[in-house]
Amino acid sequence: MLSDIAELGTNTVQLTGGEPLLYKDVDEVISFLVDNNIRTLITTGAYIDDDIYLKVPPALSKIGKANGYIQVSVDGNEKSHNAIRGKPL
Repeated sequence: MLSDIAELGTNTVQLTGGEPLLYKDVDEVISFLVDNNIRTLITTGAYIDDDIYLKVPPALSKIGKANGYIQVSVDGNEKSHNAIRGKPL
């Protein structure tokens, strides 16, 4: 599917969810998009576990090369965010 996106001349892709950083191949998706000059936008709650921490930062660092950005969603102050998300900020 990614090669189809590039062949169609797509100039922007937004990854959102759920939590896009939890997708097991998100690093490969980001790398493909950026390597094909497709602007990559990610909306995330910034949930990061050990597996994500090891593979995602190198891919995320590429996003600026394709004029992309990362948007982090935070639901209010720490107390309300934790209550909504069920996880500490």
